[in-house]
Amino acid sequence: MSPVTAAYRDEFVQTIRSDYPPKLRFEQAAEIANVDVQTVYDWSSRGHFEGFKTGKGRGARLMRDPFCRWLSARN
Repeated sequence: MSPVTAAYRDEFVQTIRSDYPPKLRFEQAAEIANVDVQTVYDWSSRGHFEGFKTGKGRGARLMRDPFCRWLSARN
């Protein structure tokens, strides 16, 4: 990984940290990635990052920082 890529990733994650909670709803992840929410569900089902259930009626969440690192690495 080049230093420029590492710096970009760090800056991207820091920017998202200031705007989003540590546990993202899939809709928030879709907003960050600028994709349809179904795309985020597809990525998760393929094992690109781990989603988890939060409890009865609260839906699924994913951890913000691993998601952002994965997202910035694929761009």
